Amino acid sequence: MKATARIFGAVCASAAALSMCSVISASAASEASVQLMGDLNHDMVVNAADAQDTLQLYVQSMSGNADKAVTDDTQAADINMDGEIGLEDAASILSYYCQTLAGGQPLWAEFRTVSYEDGSHFGQISVSENPEDTENYGKNVQNDKLFALRGLYIEIGCASGKAGETVTVPVYVAGLPKLAGFQLTVSHDPALTPADLTSNIAEDLGWNENYSCVVTNPNAEDNRGIVVAAEANDFNIENGYIIANYSYTIPEDAKSGDCFKLTVDPTWTEFVSTECCYSNDDDKITAGAYQYTTLSGVVTVK
Repeated sequence: MKATARIFGAVCASAAALSMCSVISASAASEASVQLMGDLNHDMVVNAADAQDTLQLYVQSMSGNADKAVTDDTQAADINMDGEIGLEDAASILSYYCQTLAGGQPLWAEFRTVSYEDGSHFGQISVSENPEDTENYGKNVQNDKLFALRGLYIEIGCASGKAGETVTVPVYVAGLPKLAGFQLTVSHDPALTPADLTSNIAEDLGWNENYSCVVTNPNAEDNRGIVVAAEANDFNIENGYIIANYSYTIPEDAKSGDCFKLTVDPTWTEFVSTECCYSNDDDKITAGAYQYTTLSGVVTVK
């Protein structure tokens, strides 16, 4: 109980600090290029054309006219993340598209079995609780703890609306058997205006208010919305759970067909469990952090 309580304190300390992260320089955050998973032709829509193009790439590779190895241009079609473009990838894209035609909200996590984000972008992992450590006491302290927990998928959904309308984009998680706390940061296109950010995790899981906290900030720092939550103990959530809802207002001058990208910012995103937690000689506590796969989303204009 002491260990979990201290982890809870550490995550909550991060929550308090990061809800105020407007003081942090924008240069501290990485700006990775964004591609919609499954969108091989880069038109910001996943449809049958992407499946057909993926299949064609595979056929060309089998005949020796193309290399099936994934490149920067084709990585969006590598659904199973095995480093090659294959039949399974084409089938997954087609299946995903068919589910959307039927009105479903499919998750790419349903088609994937590996994770590639090691969490190392996140620089604030533990909090010193040793009063004698005057330099680091109460501050976030970097350490070399490995990110050993695997299989988490963080997937931003998609939404569409007319110019001037406010739309809500869900963020789904899967492969998360144990969770004691998290910080999720979603970067949005500067043209979008953040309207709201909510999470029902405390209510859905019946958290005890005396031992939990949830902090949300829809525009914490330079077009990034942050939600942080912590509980004293691990809890379980089902695959496909909506960990947060981000709402944005589409620009008044937006035109039909315009696309605005949304992506997880790994610099400020971490999901932790009490599993693998430890204490060292300096009395620093670290919860085991998940490796994860991030999947981008988009807001389109009708």
